[in-house]
Parts: sequence; C-alpha cells; structure tokens
Amino acid sequence: MRPGVSLLLVFSLLLCTWAENAEDSPFRAVILKNGIHALAEQFPDFPLVHLVVAIRAGSKYEPAVQRGISHLMEHLILFGKDNTGQSSFSERLRERGGFLNGHTDRDLVTLEITLPRSELEFVVGLAREMTFARRFFQKDLEREREIIRNETAEVQDNPELRGLFVMLNHLFSGHPYARSALGDVTALDSISVEEISRHYEALFRPERSAIVLVGDVEPEIVIAGIKERLGDVRVPAFANDRESVAVPPLPPLTESHVIERSMDVEQAHIWLGFRAPAYNHADRVTMRVLSQMLGQGGYSLLSASLSSRFQLVSAVSMNYQALEESGFAWIHMVLDPGHVKRARNEVMRFLKYFRTMDFSLRDLPPARRRGVFDFLATAENQLRLRSETGGEDGMDRALSYARFLLLNRLGKPKSFLERMSALSPSMLRGAAGDYLLKPPHVMVTVLPEKAR
Repeated sequence: MRPGVSLLLVFSLLLCTWAENAEDSPFRAVILKNGIHALAEQFPDFPLVHLVVAIRAGSKYEPAVQRGISHLMEHLILFGKDNTGQSSFSERLRERGGFLNGHTDRDLVTLEITLPRSELEFVVGLAREMTFARRFFQKDLEREREIIRNETAEVQDNPELRGLFVMLNHLFSGHPYARSALGDVTALDSISVEEISRHYEALFRPERSAIVLVGDVEPEIVIAGIKERLGDVRVPAFANDRESVAVPPLPPLTESHVIERSMDVEQAHIWLGFRAPAYNHADRVTMRVLSQMLGQGGYSLLSASLSSRFQLVSAVSMNYQALEESGFAWIHMVLDPGHVKRARNEVMRFLKYFRTMDFSLRDLPPARRRGVFDFLATAENQLRLRSETGGEDGMDRALSYARFLLLNRLGKPKSFLERMSALSPSMLRGAAGDYLLKPPHVMVTVLPEKAR
C-alpha cells in the first residue's frame, strides 16, 4: 500500500460493525454464478462512490520463501503500468477525478477506489481489469520493491510498529500469521515477475473475490452492471492451485515469551499480547467490549489503575483484532524506563484482580451505586456511538462489507449492538479469564538504548 506504513496499520486494525447489521441498510447482495460476491448499498448524499474489491490473497497464503509477495503484487496492481504499458490505473483514475489505494493484511488483499458517481460504469470495468486480467512489468517491479523496502525500514524505526510485529511473530510462531504482511526484504529481492504472475493467477479468482460499492446509487442498477461486466469472468484452472492456497493449522501457544529489544527512543514501550477469538468465534463481541472497557476511551480501567492510581505509565491502551484463523488482543504501555519492572508486575496483577472486580453498577446493590463510575456502561456507550457515527465514512463501510462477505461463516448473525446488549459483567470476567489469564502470553519490551 502507498503512501505510508501508518495508514497500513490503521486499516489492518479496522474493526467495523455495520456489515453485521446490513439488513438495516438499503442494499442488494448476490453471489454471481462464477462465485464473485457482490454488494451495492445506497447511501444518500455521498458525493463520491466508494468501491472495494477484496480477494482472499493475504499474506497467510504466501510460500515461506516468498514472504511479502502479496503486498508487492498489490503495489504492482495499483501503481504499475496497466495492460497497455502506457499508464497506471492510478493515473487513469486521477484523470477522471478519482483516486485509489490498497491494503494487504494477513487474510485479504483489498483494492480501494473512490471517484465521482458519474464514472460508475468506468470503475466497474476497471475493477475487472485490475482483478482478473492484470499483466506485470519488470520496471514496475523494481520501483515498487524499493518503495516497500523503505516502508519496511520505517517499521524498524517506529517503536510502536516494531514492538507489535515482534509480539505477533512470537504469538503466532509456526504459522503464517507470525509474518509481517509487509514482507521480508531478502525474500522480496528474489521475487520475479513470473512468480508474481503465478501467485496472481492462483489467488485472484472469482470464487475468492468480493466487490462492494457504496454511494448515492441504485443498488439494483449497480448489481446489474456488475453482473454484466463481471458475470462472464472465467479464469483457467491453475495447476498448483491447491498447494498455493493451503494454510497450515495454527499450532498451540504452549509457553509464555518475554522479549526485550533496544531502540533509539526516549521512553520505554511494553506490549502484552494474547491470542483471542477469531472472526467467526462467538466471543468476538465479548472481546470487543472487554478491550474497550479495559483500554480505550478517555477513562479506561487500565488507565485508572496504571496511570491515575500508580502513575506508572504516560499512556496505556488495549486493542483487539479478529482474523479468520485466530484473533489477538494486546495491551500497549508507554512509560519511563525506570518504571518498566513495576509496570510489568502491576499489569499482570491487575488482570488477575479483574476477575473479582466490580466494574458495573449491575455488580452492586442499589444502596451502593451512588457515586460509582460504571466502566461497562461507558464502554458500551462508546462502542454504540462508534457504530452509529463510524458508518458515515463510505470507504470504511465498503471495506467492512467486503471483509464480512469473504470471512463470515455464521450466516446472518444478530447485529453487533444486539449481541453487546446481551452481555453481562460475569461474561466479561469469564472472557478475561479464558483469554487474558489462563493461556500463555507474549510480553515485548522496547527500552532506550542507553537504558539497557
């Protein structure tokens, strides 16, 4: 993805809820005869149309010796010359007032296009050309490989990203999820145009794809156009298809890991990572609420304990991402190097104490509720507000729908808000025990070089 690594992280951590409640929206969704999932949603007053093509071609499908080939392929699709060799897709879009971006994560590759509504027919044709009929050129490969090399260097210089990637490497050891979707510089240097073409042919196939369009459009007309332009897409059988798309099972995490690194930074950073519910797991909503209550928003439980009470950290947060094969949750602390040892102990002590903590008014009899801060109600309100206002961004809506179409295995689940409302404090305490206490964890500390 271009232009920067920070945007890569933003989209890789995107946790949307609207696709789970798609029945409330004026939309039309179909599966074409060739296997393409298609969805169009009418969103009045959007000045632009947002189109996402998602493909099950994330980094988990890469051969170990070609780490980063999916990310490199995404760059070439978006920013390399088109099949005529004369101009790139990004240049063609700019001529029509549009722009594009892309993202490669561990499960999916997404191609993201925004342009005026008047160019609707053009963009559907462009999506076909990008997704199912792409050619690659050596000169583009050399240029984009250098760009990715610079992105990788940025990660090594960024303590927040570097620590997170080290944590994931140990949390998913022995599985493709352990590898960064950015890729490995050494592996990228040896990848040829022919290898990229074979990878593209194996993974960019109709039955592995979804196309979503959100904007001030008529869904029926959009779906008819998608059927006309993409319904006849046929790709030849690929000899090594089965080997190319096989993903090994996730091995168990049998022991905890404590890792230290040093960097040229002023403050220390600590990551505490856990495996967490996968995308289709029944506990996914529970973990979303738990991470919000523990470490997000202006006044979280972790902040109240580690920052306000003990003044050990200058910043603390907790996040959660659900992937197809597994999920992961992590606590991130920024602190003075002199507080590292105590902060490590206090965060583990806090997690043990959490299982017996009263954090909701529902935990208390009416006589004891006066003046008590309700952390659970605050977290639920914050998530409800995010769900209601987040959907105002058309591209985020399209990305969420596309992910849902390709990863969902639960049929038509209840909405996120319905499932959240059914949670009780005891269910959250149970989830904390199941995911944050009982299993092994990974703790990564980045210290200033002068402090080691």
